[in-house]
Amino acid sequence: LSLLLSPKSMEQYQILFRQLFFVKHIERRLSNMWNDTQSLKRIDLSLRGPLGPTYLLRQRMAHFVQNLSCYLSCDVIDSNWMAMHKSLLQRGSDGNHSPAYAHQTVDDILRIHDEFLRRTVDASLLTNTRLLASLMKLLK
Repeated sequence: LSLLLSPKSMEQYQILFRQLFFVKHIERRLSNMWNDTQSLKRIDLSLRGPLGPTYLLRQRMAHFVQNLSCYLSCDVIDSNWMAMHKSLLQRGSDGNHSPAYAHQTVDDILRIHDEFLRRTVDASLLTNTRLLASLMKLLK
């Protein structure tokens, strides 16, 4: 694997998936919190009114985190993966039906992969430090 991916690429993958796993972790904790509040509602119905704002806040937080998770996995990673896959499998320009990767060098494939990784990291909000700091502050 280290022959195909540079240390910089591996680092970018680690950062990208660390962010995705962190968002999934927060999503799971909010889901567990929802389960706890449901059991609390069944035990004491008189708490529904006073705890209503906390239920609403948890729901808004869960909605935000679920949308962020969907954005990262579907809109960023999947769409960029499909674009990379398409560029690797384009038909050759000579009119035959052999895939383009049959006419590409390893350097061409690595360049396409590096472009995929750059676009994915950029769209994952990881290159803007102020935005990333705000996002991490929200999630913690």
